[in-house]
Amino acid sequence: MRRAVLTAVILLCGFLSVPFPLSAQFCWKPTPECKTFPITEIGISYLLTSPPETNIRYFTGDTLLRQEIQVFRKQGLYITSNLGLMKKISDSFGVGVLHTLGLGREWELRSALRIRMRKWLGTSSSIDLSPGLILWDTSGNFKMPGFAAELDFKIEEWFALTFGVEYVRGLTEKRIYMEPREFDNPEGPWREVKEIQKHQNDLAFYLGAKSGSYPGLAGNIAAAVAGLVMLMAFMFGND
Repeated sequence: MRRAVLTAVILLCGFLSVPFPLSAQFCWKPTPECKTFPITEIGISYLLTSPPETNIRYFTGDTLLRQEIQVFRKQGLYITSNLGLMKKISDSFGVGVLHTLGLGREWELRSALRIRMRKWLGTSSSIDLSPGLILWDTSGNFKMPGFAAELDFKIEEWFALTFGVEYVRGLTEKRIYMEPREFDNPEGPWREVKEIQKHQNDLAFYLGAKSGSYPGLAGNIAAAVAGLVMLMAFMFGND
């Protein structure tokens, strides 16, 4: 995790160290006179791959008691929010940094820091490549950092088709606890159980669409407001 944070800081410092010309103008859309502009995107994709499984085995001593298979998440929609900053380095190319927050069907969250490289194909269309590192997720089932990348084809600044991939390595977790035996068992009322959870690696591909510019900004604001309302409801709902 420390390496991931250090890498993220280095990437950010490197981007900020690129000299910005005094004549550069900041604006919300990459028009010809604008050299620096924000990345404000909201996207909806569908996960194409099967979800990872967790193999859970229970032992007493070396004897296997039982085995279970659990699924980490369900296949379905994946919502992403991208916020960042981009700089035009020529009329055809741009570079930037952005943070991605993904929300899955089971309300799991995943955070990534990416570099974005853009090639303009005209005045409004472009191809974006955004590789980066997954810094954390809320499942606790995977080793961090992971890898994430997106390839976007922007038809207009406010609409793009996207293809993404994410990869994280699964953890193996162990815990030991006591559980009751059957009634009147001659070996005693309790037995020691060792539980081993082996999480599969998660390789996910997804395909979808996203909206940038003003629609993306509005979507991010709406998502932030909804998240704040849900947080307040969770914190004060029992009062």
